[in-house]
Formats: sequence, C-alpha cells, structure tokens
Amino acid sequence: RLQYEAVPYRGKTPYTKDGITINPGDLVLNTHIPSSGPLTPELIDESFALAHNFFKGNFPDGVTPIVCWSWLLFPKHYNMLSPESNIVKFMDKFDIVESDNYEGYPMFMRIFNKAYDEDLTRFTPTTSIQRAYLELARKKIPSGCGLGITLYK
Repeated sequence: RLQYEAVPYRGKTPYTKDGITINPGDLVLNTHIPSSGPLTPELIDESFALAHNFFKGNFPDGVTPIVCWSWLLFPKHYNMLSPESNIVKFMDKFDIVESDNYEGYPMFMRIFNKAYDEDLTRFTPTTSIQRAYLELARKKIPSGCGLGITLYK
C-alpha cells in the first residue's frame, strides 16, 4: 500500500524511543503514500511488515525506522477528524516530531480533485476530510504537514 526508499533522516533533531536514537543523517525508510486506495490500519501494518522484511539488511539491529513527511500527518487532524478516521489511525502509527504550515490549501487538489481558490462555493464536501478542510479554509486557519517517525520491530 505504501512505497519506501532508504534515505538519510532529515529531521532537525535526534529522535529517541525505547533506547534507540535516530540522528539526522542516519538511514531510515521514507514513506510515500500513493493515492491508490484505502489507508486502513491493516493495509498499513502489512505494508510496514513487508518493508521491514525487504529492507532488513539495511538495519542489522532488527529495528526499521520508518519516516513520513505528509499533509496526512498534520497535527491539527486530531482536532478536525474522528478518532475512528483512517487518517487519524495512520497518524497514530507515528510519533509526529515536526510540523509546518502551508501557504494556502494545496491539499484541496488531493481531497477535492480541484485546486483551491477563495470561491468556496465551488467545493461540495461529501467526506469528513473534505468537510474539515472546507471549514479550515472558511475560517482561514492554516493547513500544513507533519514529519512522523516509527520504529518497526
């Protein structure tokens, strides 16, 4: 379900959990989320397991650090979406260690298949994520992204 590439960790600070530290520059698996289907917890778990097995030679201690920088990891989603949302469940798989705000609402193209413009009447929400982002835009609350990391064992 996800795509991976081994890259140096580009986080601004070290990440430590369970006695393991990932420093900027250490090898990690970067995650890309294709818009090719559902983002269920089961598919994510299966994808993490497949990636861990495939890349295990790169991580001899048995722990695969998986990182993701995405609008899907925007921390405000916790206030915008239900805890039962697949996006929130995806976020829960990571520790979000950094976040940033965007200029405008570039993810409208992903969630509405239309570029954002200030005429919000052009957008007809049919999903919870669409309703949430339309409300952000109405209130002129910045959108953004987050950097998450998980240690897969």
